[in-house]
Amino acid sequence: MAASLCENEGMIGTELKPHSTNRVIRNQATGRFFVEQGRGAWVESPDSATKYKQLTTMVEVCRRFGLEDVELVTKLDGNQPVEMIGIN
Repeated sequence: MAASLCENEGMIGTELKPHSTNRVIRNQATGRFFVEQGRGAWVESPDSATKYKQLTTMVEVCRRFGLEDVELVTKLDGNQPVEMIGIN
């Protein structure tokens, strides 16, 4: 599982910002958002997705659930992701 930058803000810049509670995990192919229920599920709206405060927690969730080809969405504008870090 390797991280690659999807937007120009960079991981370092994201880490220095105050922790956001609206960070979510998004499937790159479907655009759906991850929910930690049972074995995990995907939903249409980021409002229904599990929210994360720290990127390290998001990476751990990806490992635990075997998630690949996802984006760690670090910033939303409404329901639209505007800053993401790709995980393959």
